[in-house]
Amino acid sequence: MEFRSLLKKTLFFIVLVLFIGLFTSLFGESNALVGVVIALMALMLLGKDLSRRPLTNLSALMLLLLAMGTGGYISLTNPYIGIPVNFTLVFFMVFLTMRDIGSPVYFPFTIGYALLLSSPVTGSELTLRMIGLAVGSVFVVGLNVLFHHGRDVRRADDIVVSMCDHIIGCIDTLRAGGEPDLKGLDTLSSDLDLTVYGDDHGRRGLDGRDRFLLDLESSLHGLGHAICRHVKDDGVLDDIVHVLEVVRKSTEGGIGKEEVSSLVTSMEMDHPHMDVRVVSALESLRRCMDSPSDIPGSPGIKLSASVREELRLDSVRTSFGIRMALLFTIWTFVWHHWGFENSAWLLFTTASIVQPYIDGSLTKSAMRVTGTFAGATVFIVIMAIVGNDMSLVPAILLLVNYIYILLDSKRYDVSMVFITLSALLIYAAAVPTDTLILERIGYILLGVGIATAANYLILPYRLRDENLELCCRYVNLADRMLTCIRNGDTADIHELSMRAGVVSRKISVNNRQDENPTVDSFLTCMDGLIPKLMMACNHDGRIKGMCSDAVSSVLEAPESSPVDDVEPLCTDMDSSCRGYVATVADARLSYIEGRRLVTDAFTGTHLRSC
Repeated sequence: MEFRSLLKKTLFFIVLVLFIGLFTSLFGESNALVGVVIALMALMLLGKDLSRRPLTNLSALMLLLLAMGTGGYISLTNPYIGIPVNFTLVFFMVFLTMRDIGSPVYFPFTIGYALLLSSPVTGSELTLRMIGLAVGSVFVVGLNVLFHHGRDVRRADDIVVSMCDHIIGCIDTLRAGGEPDLKGLDTLSSDLDLTVYGDDHGRRGLDGRDRFLLDLESSLHGLGHAICRHVKDDGVLDDIVHVLEVVRKSTEGGIGKEEVSSLVTSMEMDHPHMDVRVVSALESLRRCMDSPSDIPGSPGIKLSASVREELRLDSVRTSFGIRMALLFTIWTFVWHHWGFENSAWLLFTTASIVQPYIDGSLTKSAMRVTGTFAGATVFIVIMAIVGNDMSLVPAILLLVNYIYILLDSKRYDVSMVFITLSALLIYAAAVPTDTLILERIGYILLGVGIATAANYLILPYRLRDENLELCCRYVNLADRMLTCIRNGDTADIHELSMRAGVVSRKISVNNRQDENPTVDSFLTCMDGLIPKLMMACNHDGRIKGMCSDAVSSVLEAPESSPVDDVEPLCTDMDSSCRGYVATVADARLSYIEGRRLVTDAFTGTHLRSC
């Protein structure tokens, strides 16, 4: 690990420790662990950018934490009242925080609610706890904004520069007789999409800069592919390198966009016989650079539409929310109705073991079980060492999470070790008992067994099912974009592109959990298709009108014999028109290949929506 990274993470940890100390001094020892959970929340939410809409995110987080505090207090007044309160609160808490199955952001919320249930306060103490939760939400969002402010703008510019450098590198490889790395260009293009869309799944919408970046990305992506496949002329390659260097300087703020536009125009005049696909990409780049700086944005996906889309029993967020809420409600009722205090171990184990989906591979399942038992084993060893001195547990918990920060491991089993260990340490500190080690082991094993069984028995969800649905949705979005081109109405093209980017990101995250090589190939194909469609939509309206008949012939050709040679359709057309038709034809071929790959990836499954 680099010294700078180590220093940054150590300073971040020191900030968390100072916050916990200040929080405890302000809100008392009874709320000390609430401060620890808020610190854990700040840590796990750091991977999500809350700086885009800080006030909205602050309001949402504060409302959720206050609802947790209020719900925890009300549910403890009567175990029967607690049934609807706990189920409703835990369900929506999980539903709203589980945006990404690859990142357990929901964990600090579920473990935090379990802590609030296990450390009740009186009516007179409730006000102080609620103020503490409100202050905690400000700390979480404030630290996140401080960490992320301006980060996406810098990252987007860096990716554009990297795309220019990568294409120049591809040209050097081409001249040396090698095979250019187009897949690397596709990856950079997807990275830029991810940066533009952010972590709020497209609900933020696109501002003028976002639209400019998407248009620039599609132009560079199309240019890179066209060069590597269709250009051999050294003079053309030299001028394209010069254009890319100027785009690079423009992105870094060295020159204005108008210089890029002027250079592209000169290049088109100097090389009138360039390949039509290169001409198409260059004209798309010029139009992008000529676009006004105050270009209007596009609205985001409405929250209500997003909720309707996910609030189904066959949705991973809904099924996981019901599973977690049901077990939380049962264990809390057993605990408070019959006074089985040790059943709280089941509550905390549930928070760490219940998972959103059933692993599609034995390897992944084994990693989860291994990580869970390793975390439980480390916890048992720690408890044997500290004995009944629970005052040491918060310090150990902080040390454990500092190690987690330093490791920054992406391994699933390592994450499960720390999640399980943190959950059990928080409970041990919240409800210190004289329970024997063997009895603790028994409750932990029982909790692991029940939670694991629940993953398979209570609305089980498999990633393969969601991936099939998402892949079909991706194909349908591409089909709608092709329809926009066919009808000459591209007003909604940026919104469709934004939705496609969201779907692509979800498929990518899912496939990292349960790898399917054919799905990877599908993503590569479709992620390369969207920039082609964007580039086609951004062509000049005059050209589109002149080429409408040829484009209709391309799009209406049967999938069994698509158009791959546009020259017979483009007689007497100039290079700009031929380039536009060629771009549409390439996009149609990629679309057909994407449909084929979906069928290959899910062989034997009825593709009801594709």
